[in-house]
Amino acid sequence: VKIPNGENKDEIMYLPIDSKFPMEDYVRLCNAAESADPELLRVARKALEDRVLQEAKDVKKYIEPPKTTPFAILYLATEGLYAEIVSSKNGIVEKMQAENIMIAGPTTITALLNSFAMGFKAIAINEKADEVRKILGAAKSQYDTFGTVLEKAKKKIDEAGKTLDEARHRNDMIQKKLKNVEEIEAAEASNMLE
Repeated sequence: VKIPNGENKDEIMYLPIDSKFPMEDYVRLCNAAESADPELLRVARKALEDRVLQEAKDVKKYIEPPKTTPFAILYLATEGLYAEIVSSKNGIVEKMQAENIMIAGPTTITALLNSFAMGFKAIAINEKADEVRKILGAAKSQYDTFGTVLEKAKKKIDEAGKTLDEARHRNDMIQKKLKNVEEIEAAEASNMLE
């Protein structure tokens, strides 16, 4: 199963899952249980447990970090087989876990893969949240700079407004002084001012 690589987001890694577990030893165990022969049942159970441990050793060959996860999954195709191994009193599950091999049955494989998917989604959400936080931090910094530029622009506009007010005031003063002066024709004024 392809999964995101935690160290390099652009690369993928693989989760090894071995799904080719041979069923012959489990069938023998079921037959021994039906015959109600305790010795036959004990021998069949021991053979099944040995087969599971052997398969786990074979699955371990698929583990090659960083190309793969540091663990692999041994898929057991029936719930009965899975229940038999999980309920073993010989510590098979613990032995496999010590070798970085997990077991999964039909129901647990779905739950396991869904939990991995949810974990990766949570990581992606956290990474996006961190990215958003950084963008907001940069925007806040730029907004502070924008505030400074805006204040400078306001000062310039205020200065221009004062200059316009002063020019208007001067115009009013000139208009008052010139109020009593006689107006002359536009053509004559134009000639005089050239």
